[in-house]
Amino acid sequence: MANPRLDLSGGEWRWAVVIGGGILASTLAQSGTLDLPIRNLLTSKFEVAKLDPCVEATGSLHTISEFFAIAAFPWYLKFIVGVFSDSVPLLGTMRRHYVLLSATAAAILWLLAGQIQYSYLSLLAVITAMETMLVVCSTVTGALLVEVGQRLDAAGRLVAARIFVEGICSVVAGPLAGALAGVPFQISAIVGAIVAFTVVPVAFIWLNEPATAKYHVSAIVDVKEELRRILRSRLLWLAAGFIFVASMPQIFPTPLWNYQKCEMRLSDPTIGYLRAAGGAGSMLAAMIYAVIYRWSSLRTLIALGIVGSSFGSLSYVFYYSVPAAFVIETANGFLTTLWVLAMMEMAVWVAPQRAEAAAFALLMGANNLGTAVGDYLFSDLVDWSVLGLSGIAKLSAVGTILMIALLRFLPNDLLGPPDR
Repeated sequence: MANPRLDLSGGEWRWAVVIGGGILASTLAQSGTLDLPIRNLLTSKFEVAKLDPCVEATGSLHTISEFFAIAAFPWYLKFIVGVFSDSVPLLGTMRRHYVLLSATAAAILWLLAGQIQYSYLSLLAVITAMETMLVVCSTVTGALLVEVGQRLDAAGRLVAARIFVEGICSVVAGPLAGALAGVPFQISAIVGAIVAFTVVPVAFIWLNEPATAKYHVSAIVDVKEELRRILRSRLLWLAAGFIFVASMPQIFPTPLWNYQKCEMRLSDPTIGYLRAAGGAGSMLAAMIYAVIYRWSSLRTLIALGIVGSSFGSLSYVFYYSVPAAFVIETANGFLTTLWVLAMMEMAVWVAPQRAEAAAFALLMGANNLGTAVGDYLFSDLVDWSVLGLSGIAKLSAVGTILMIALLRFLPNDLLGPPDR
């Protein structure tokens, strides 16, 4: 595929705006981000947990986690979208029209979800389709980050900018989800649609790409060549395996939500503000990383991120009061984000050229799958009364710190150029 080189005139700021807009739309509009209205809908309307999830029979928490795991299934297969975005032009472009059309479709599907809320399966189908469109937008945004980051030697700064925007999403999404949890679901769907559409005018104005992309041979041949390039990349699969395993023990959103609702009896707005505190910690970590990322090797930064994430998980054993919860959420947002930043920078450097979207999507999909599997397993332990939140926090901390042992086996070629 002859992928026309993007016009990088205008400097990093223009691309930071485009990439930031794509991240904001594809992150803030996710069902997993605006999850509180959906969780309430599941517990009140579809008898997943009937009137009170805290007194429902064993298995309700498991079922709620299962809904979000299934809805997020497209995120586990992002690399397939990446292959097509790298190989198959859409209306003559490799990036521009993918972003414009996918974001528009996601907005339409959010609106449809607001009308299709009378059946568990129909809601799940529409939400999953909406997530698929967000995956397209996110995948192409990731490809832009890789292309621009490599060509401008700005991987660390652009990764930090991405996480900073995601932190903003958390700060906004927490209170927003809490507020939407108390209104009819149709209103939540309208808000989701507006958020998904926000990247469309940004990409229309600043994502300049000539509609001149053509096949090298044919769509089928070019896709097969792209897949062959991905499958033969030993470093890429080593990185994917490491990210998947390292991501599994690090977070446990469903057991935490259950503890907040059932043990602490927190309101949805309070839970939203707690998530905002975590987002503020993430923003601080991103700002610091943008300054210090060249001061140390990527291997060291990943190790520090793993250790920090382990301590962040362990802090949840002290999650007994609202003031303590705000401190813990802020600290954990900061500590966990250090790992995410280092992991994403590694993903940028390991992505082979002319396979940017597929490679970066594969690695982010490994992260999404790892965290979903971890949350599912942790939810099972809570559902069957094996562990409470304190036990989950300790298990998460131990499992995370053990990832240091895997880090020592990663080859240097996986961790970017020496002077990166």
